[in-house]
Amino acid sequence: LPSESPTYETVYKIADKAHEYGRVTLFRAYSDVPELVNGESARCDLLAAGVSFINCRQAESKSNVISVDMLAYAMDHPTLPTLVVVSNDSLLIYACSILRTRKHRIVVVSPSNASFHMQGGASAFVDW
Repeated sequence: LPSESPTYETVYKIADKAHEYGRVTLFRAYSDVPELVNGESARCDLLAAGVSFINCRQAESKSNVISVDMLAYAMDHPTLPTLVVVSNDSLLIYACSILRTRKHRIVVVSPSNASFHMQGGASAFVDW
């Protein structure tokens, strides 16, 4: 995996930040864009870095897929895992809030201009 790859750098920056909260056991990337910016190279970089790529057909479905995956992961891991969500999608607020209410630690990594509610639904917020 070439270290010059922007995908490589981004994945490892996210993983390094996630390791501050514990062991990373699942790492997924979701996209509603038919082709990634770097095309097949980016997909290969993601796979080589241990990231599962989930292609979503429509923008609205991406939020639903992420929310369901978060809830399913939490149900499958009753020991209260930490979920790190890298997104500024305000449609994820409800899933984050429900999991936080159930004592899961939710870390949101997003630009500082993310919605106030997105920041409020998290146990911790990291400006990206």
